[in-house]
Amino acid sequence: MMFGRRSNLIATLGLVGLVAAGCSSSPSSTQTSSPSSSTPAASSAPAPSEPAGSTPAESPLPPASPVTLTVWDPGYSEEGGKTRLDAINAAFTAKYPTIDIKMEAPAYDTYFDKFRAATAAGSGPDVVSMYPSLFAADYANGLEVIDDVVTPEVAKAVSLIDVSRAPDGKLYAIPFEAYTFQYFYNKKLFQQAGISGPPTTWEGLLDTCTKLRSAGIQPISGGWKDGYMGDWFLYIYADMLLNDDELKQLVSAQLPFNSPKMVQAITYLQDMNKAGCFADGSDGRTLSDSEDYFSGGKAAMVLTNVSLGKLEQYRAALGNDVPDVFYPPMLPGSFQTGQMVDFGPNNGWALTKWAQDRDAGILYLRFLLSKEAQQILGDNGSIPSNTEIVLQGKDPVEDKLLAGFALEGNRTTYMAMPASVLAIAERQTPAYVSGELSAQELMDQLEAAMAKLRPKYTR
Repeated sequence: MMFGRRSNLIATLGLVGLVAAGCSSSPSSTQTSSPSSSTPAASSAPAPSEPAGSTPAESPLPPASPVTLTVWDPGYSEEGGKTRLDAINAAFTAKYPTIDIKMEAPAYDTYFDKFRAATAAGSGPDVVSMYPSLFAADYANGLEVIDDVVTPEVAKAVSLIDVSRAPDGKLYAIPFEAYTFQYFYNKKLFQQAGISGPPTTWEGLLDTCTKLRSAGIQPISGGWKDGYMGDWFLYIYADMLLNDDELKQLVSAQLPFNSPKMVQAITYLQDMNKAGCFADGSDGRTLSDSEDYFSGGKAAMVLTNVSLGKLEQYRAALGNDVPDVFYPPMLPGSFQTGQMVDFGPNNGWALTKWAQDRDAGILYLRFLLSKEAQQILGDNGSIPSNTEIVLQGKDPVEDKLLAGFALEGNRTTYMAMPASVLAIAERQTPAYVSGELSAQELMDQLEAAMAKLRPKYTR
């Protein structure tokens, strides 16, 4: 997914938008009815060239007779993305009245298994929620190549298109919104422990954990039960450690998962656990539980996929002035000298090979990337992937959160890791975080699984 340095110009443009947002500390200049904020920068890793024959087709015509597109999204719930998707779908059907959208919400824990079963049967939904790049390529037997979604307008506006391509250069899933992993912290609990501010270095992070523990405060709200938070730390620390060539090899399915720096990424997580950084009982909590634990005021920090909407949730739970953000401190062995965060497409959408009306599906995917749909995302607290939507923070905390999306060295490794490989780590997260399973043993297992898949990505 991080195939490359698409262009530093795009990253710079994103940064300019965010710096403009950073000038919003004056209340008179920032009071808006909804969060309006910053443009995501492009990732700094190298991008693939356009695949042959991927020139965008003419815009397809809407169907003359009524068509229903069935869309699978495990996040379609009242507490998830239902509100924004309902608004986007209403705008789409107003524009294309012969196309109806039927939403279904399979459970996330079994979602990808269910899609594999649909692929084997050759029937099921028309459009599916799907992480882009190599992750989507792992499901290519059931997915259309959708390069024709990318019109010249889309290519110009959505800077994450290139990093969403699979190792073969094909686009199987479009990037819907952007993400970064950052820490939220509880300023009140920091003050109780006599800590003046968040850590900015690795040593400072470990020292902060020690000081919080000494004050009887749980440091970081962990959740290892479902394994997803362990994945997050792997992405972040691999981002920091791999150089540009190694990152390019990873996202093109060439770098072994048990290479030294990948092993080291897990070792740093284990070092945090040895230092007492994670709250007691983290083994028995899921990722969602860890966020609830933080919002309940029971831990001083939580690592999460940040958004303006999530900040508002924490403010509602803890008090408006209590939550703040900081970026994961860089590791001692980091390839980059400046601050960066794990940044990329938060999720995506794909078209199935058995979709009853391909043209209708292409129209829907293009609409999801349109300025109209992406503005709805921004208005609902998410971070759009379309850089025409410029969000502006209303206060210094929002400004810093948004500025994280435009740090110059931002990159991601998550889309280089297929679900079937990650599942091995997720099943054993409590064991490897505690050190019961060594970092080398874990990554040897992941590499053995990846070795079986690699030929289909590299042929």
